[in-house]
Amino acid sequence: MGLASGVVFQLLYGALGCWSCYMTTSLYADYIWILDSQKLRKENHIIQWYEVLEALLGRWWKALGLLFNCMLMLSAATIQLVACGNTVWYINDNLDKRTWTYIFGAICFSTLFIRMARNYHLWMFLGVFMTSYTAWYMTIAALFFEKHQNAVHTGPTSSVEYFTGTTNIIYTFGSHALTLEIIEAMDQPRKFKFVYVYAILYILTLTLPSAISVYWRFGDKMLEHPNALAVFSPSKFKTIAVILMLAHQVKMFIHKFTL
Repeated sequence: MGLASGVVFQLLYGALGCWSCYMTTSLYADYIWILDSQKLRKENHIIQWYEVLEALLGRWWKALGLLFNCMLMLSAATIQLVACGNTVWYINDNLDKRTWTYIFGAICFSTLFIRMARNYHLWMFLGVFMTSYTAWYMTIAALFFEKHQNAVHTGPTSSVEYFTGTTNIIYTFGSHALTLEIIEAMDQPRKFKFVYVYAILYILTLTLPSAISVYWRFGDKMLEHPNALAVFSPSKFKTIAVILMLAHQVKMFIHKFTL
């Protein structure tokens, strides 16, 4: 997208994500008030987004919300499988990326038959650690260890490249379909909108420094690779980053489908 557009769109989508979270939390609070006032709330029932839509807008909105959730989970899981194949290729390139995707597809789908723990706090903590390590590895390596002379910074050469960047950023700030499941697990659900703002700010501390430093160091060379890790020199720190991201992508696939 180029440096200026990339930074602006990250800030824009982060702000839109916060607004979406605020609206979702508010609608959830309205729905809970209706259930409590009519004494209809059931114990041990996790409220879904499409239930809120049905209560406040009607059954057609429920159907649309349910369809959206299913499509989101399916597309997100597919993206994680493709990402797994792309990432593991940097560890072992004896097989092509598509073959690796098929292999990880078989492995990941087999985990659906394993009973999973309902408490995902530990998994989420590990996910934050994995992404944080990778982001700061790229930032530090690009600033202090990688050498790439005469980097050219002309930006995208076509609208397809430009809007591919925007869709990648949207995915970074997405997953609002899971918001209600997280809210339901909180003792004070109304505070989730503030928690989400803090989460977005933390995400920006990972995405902005790494994106700016890597683009500054490598420039248009980034357009030649589908994965930013491809431009870094081999090292044990890069290997750790690749392994952690691979584990994170497998975890996210399982997370999407078990929910």
